[in-house]
Amino acid sequence: MLANHSTASRLLVQVALIVLSLVLAATLTALGLTWLIQGIASLLSALLGERWSAVVVGALCLTPFMALLILLFRARKNSGDTNSEEQFGTVRQLVRENPWEMVSAALIFGLTYKNDPEVSKMALTETLATLRQNKTK
Repeated sequence: MLANHSTASRLLVQVALIVLSLVLAATLTALGLTWLIQGIASLLSALLGERWSAVVVGALCLTPFMALLILLFRARKNSGDTNSEEQFGTVRQLVRENPWEMVSAALIFGLTYKNDPEVSKMALTETLATLRQNKTK
């Protein structure tokens, strides 16, 4: 019993040290980025003035987010074919006509997705086929 207790406590200490090291790494990274931004701002304030250095540093900080936004818009524009729009329209119509059935299908899909993707795909396919069949009747 004592051996299991010491093993469990060692494991707990190891996990705590790993979590603390990750927190420390994240904190030091954030602190380093903050100091880097402050250093760039102070360098630019000597060259451009206080206001323009704030504008340049702000634009510099927003650049990764703007690049990500542009990439997301491009990906959405490239994937916007008419076939997928028609499929979304069909699914929307099925949801409007059978809301409770679609809620149960979404629940089944959500519960089985992580455990077995094939089962969730089969459940979703069968639900959609049944709903389409009911629609034609």
